[in-house]
Amino acid sequence: MIMCRAERCFTGGGNGRADYGLQWEGCFGADCGNHCRCGVQQGAQAAQDGTKQELLVLEDRLLELYHYDSKACDGYAQAVNAYADWLPEQINMYHMLVPMRIAFEEQQYRQLSDNQQQAIGQVYGQLDSRIRTIDVYTRLEQHQAEPVYFRTDHHWTALGAYYGAQAFLPKRQA
Repeated sequence: MIMCRAERCFTGGGNGRADYGLQWEGCFGADCGNHCRCGVQQGAQAAQDGTKQELLVLEDRLLELYHYDSKACDGYAQAVNAYADWLPEQINMYHMLVPMRIAFEEQQYRQLSDNQQQAIGQVYGQLDSRIRTIDVYTRLEQHQAEPVYFRTDHHWTALGAYYGAQAFLPKRQA
């Protein structure tokens, strides 16, 4: 992981979780001069699978940055469609892609990430017609001032999950 002072941002292993307990490398107290977008050192190592996790460390919260990858979105949609092909026709299928917290932060932080709503739309647009998609983005956006995500984790709180359930129920009852 790399942590630099500019925006106090560091990269992690890309393993789907934040590695908060690992040792810090690079600079912390002084400006290292190796900053690119949002202070991440340009030479940061990517994980073996080629992914890179970037986290923005603020006074009271930690935000994971989102970077759009059309191949990943396409591959994900293909994998979900493979399940649809494999499951019997009488099985009801629902799909909810939950945006990361940074989508609902102040513009100065949101602009460091790519547009998650568009990426979700790209995936949903490729899904088999029998898969009912759930728009949780709009529901969470309506409640963005509330604590729907944990401050130092990418998971949503019980309140966020409640709003997710509210987005799901109309599709389930349809």
